[in-house]
Amino acid sequence: MNNLKIIGIDGIDGTGKTSLIGKLVSDNECFVLTTRRNPSSPYVNEMYRVIHTFKQDFTALSLFVEDLFFRYEQLTSDKIALADRTFISAMVFYKSISELSRISDDNLYERINEGLLKYPSQLSIFLLASVERARERISKSGRPFAPVEEVPFLTSCDRHFREFNIAGDFLAVETDDLDENEVYEKVHKKIIESGLDHLR
Repeated sequence: MNNLKIIGIDGIDGTGKTSLIGKLVSDNECFVLTTRRNPSSPYVNEMYRVIHTFKQDFTALSLFVEDLFFRYEQLTSDKIALADRTFISAMVFYKSISELSRISDDNLYERINEGLLKYPSQLSIFLLASVERARERISKSGRPFAPVEEVPFLTSCDRHFREFNIAGDFLAVETDDLDENEVYEKVHKKIIESGLDHLR
């Protein structure tokens, strides 16, 4: 890992993660954008092919976790990486699937914990929103709702994000009543306070 610094941005869909990352990247050349849909990943195509199973079993989540490992391993040292979802999201997804489908997988649970330990974020940002507001934003974006964006699953994930016990530098931002610029200002201020805007 050397001097690689990770700023992790997590939250349910519709909280503004992608918009926030876009603003941070455009304003800070030192940031390296990572995306969930890395075309070089050997896991992405299969993950999206079985995404409809997300709430029923751990097939899609297992692929998501392996994709996380793949893209984190591609990151170079001496950089600050903005991570669009981290292993925190993977753990929240795991807990929500377990809760709704009453299933478990000890090996996957341990694999997620391995990722949390191996790739900790120097700064964790949680974007929080009510499920109603999040779904409203998704609807306005013009895309159809995915299975992982149905109310029961989002509700469970939202609760687990709010209950997540995170160590280290952390900021939670309630986005219901904030526009994109206001969210950006809060997060950017925290990044500066954390000393993560100067590493070149």
